[in-house]
Amino acid sequence: MNSTYQYPRLNLMKFIGAFLVIAIHTHPFFNLSWGLDFFVVNIVGRVAVPFYLITSGFFFYPKVANGMNKTKIRDYVLKLIQLYVVWSLIYLMINFSTYFVGKSPVIALVHVVRNFLFTAIDVHLWYLSAVAFGIIVIVVILRMFDWRVLIGVNVGCILLLLLTQTYAGLIQGTVIASVLALYERLFGGLANSFIMAIPFLTIGMLIRKYELLKKDTPVGGWCLVAFILLVIEQLGVRVLGLATDYTVSLSLLLFSTLFFIEVGRWDQRKPSPLLMKYDAIFRESSLWIYLIHVTFLRLLLVIYQQLGIENPRLITFLLISVASVLSYFFVRRFRGIYRKHVIITR
Repeated sequence: MNSTYQYPRLNLMKFIGAFLVIAIHTHPFFNLSWGLDFFVVNIVGRVAVPFYLITSGFFFYPKVANGMNKTKIRDYVLKLIQLYVVWSLIYLMINFSTYFVGKSPVIALVHVVRNFLFTAIDVHLWYLSAVAFGIIVIVVILRMFDWRVLIGVNVGCILLLLLTQTYAGLIQGTVIASVLALYERLFGGLANSFIMAIPFLTIGMLIRKYELLKKDTPVGGWCLVAFILLVIEQLGVRVLGLATDYTVSLSLLLFSTLFFIEVGRWDQRKPSPLLMKYDAIFRESSLWIYLIHVTFLRLLLVIYQQLGIENPRLITFLLISVASVLSYFFVRRFRGIYRKHVIITR
């Protein structure tokens, strides 16, 4: 794989994905149209995190190709853990009253430790720990076994995700459902853990391993087909009452993979000078927006409560989006601090 390729379109999609994550957490069209809100949040929006994970796996693969580069793998994982610890402390301060006010110190501390280890201190930080632990699991499997075993683990992870998310209704009332429910009560949702990260990280690594971005097989039309299937599947499980959430589905796996390949191929075949000009901004700001946006969400919800007004969801989405972007450009001025605490080197 030619290491000189740059991927501004992939980074642009990550930038757009950051706003889709904001939409997932704010439901901007909830008060306007149920259908539009469902389409934006539970169909288009659900592509964001898988795309992030596939991208991470794609750029991580060279660290395990042609022998494990232990130093690069260790540095990558430690950077993720450092980010997770720092931002967990930030959000623990933001959510201090939620964790500690009106509760015994012991119960509060148990709650904090449980969330830090198994889910996250706040709703979105799971991504950092999930990628770090997912990478560790993948590396251990590849060192001890081979890709076939890793694929088997992926199949197991996908089945678990489907049975606790999109197709949870199929096992309702069974022993399997009881066991999974007990696990989620004790340790949190499977979709907010390394179980979610492993399959999509592996997909990204396999795309890089087999150089699928260099293949001539057309995928644009199949992307459209996969997206139509995604719409049908997400709406179908909603109508049938099978889903408890819409984080993972079979068609989402297919569409996310094909969409990444299509965007990556465009980057390789038709470089865009205009997008290259802003590539660093797209790449850096996507993670910053992802990490910071819940801060503004928490702040706005407090303001709404103090003013005694109902959450104006579309306005909330717009305010958080603007504030997150502006905060990126503000913090970016302090280049050293920003690069130390936010940027993950590929």
